[in-house]
Amino acid sequence: MKFIEFITSEFREVSRVTLYFLCCFLLIIALKKLFLMQYQIEFYGLSSAVVGALIVGKVVVVLDHTRAGDRFRNHQGYINVIYKSTVYTLVVLLVGFGERLFHAYRHSVDLQHALRG
Repeated sequence: MKFIEFITSEFREVSRVTLYFLCCFLLIIALKKLFLMQYQIEFYGLSSAVVGALIVGKVVVVLDHTRAGDRFRNHQGYINVIYKSTVYTLVVLLVGFGERLFHAYRHSVDLQHALRG
C-alpha cells in the first residue's frame, strides 16, 4: 500500500510542476507562432513543448529533493531564489548540451565528430 501512496504523491507533485511548465511553453510557442505569422512562416512546436515540459518538470522535482535544492532553504528568500535559479540554469544548460550531443552522435555515430559539430 505504501508503494501506491508513493506513486500517487509523486504523480501529483510532478503533474503540478509539469502542467505549469507546459502552460509556460505553450504561451511561448503561441507568441512565436504569432510573430512568425507576419512573415507567413509555419511553425509547429506542440510536441517539443509537451516533451520539454515533461523533462523539465521531472528535473525540477528531482532537484528539489536533492541536497543541492535544499541548501539555502533556511536563509532569506532572495538568497534561496538566486541560488536555485543559478543551479537550475546550470542543470538545464547541461541537459540541453547532453541532448544536442546525443542527437549529433546519433547522426554521426562518432563521438569526436559529434563534439566538433
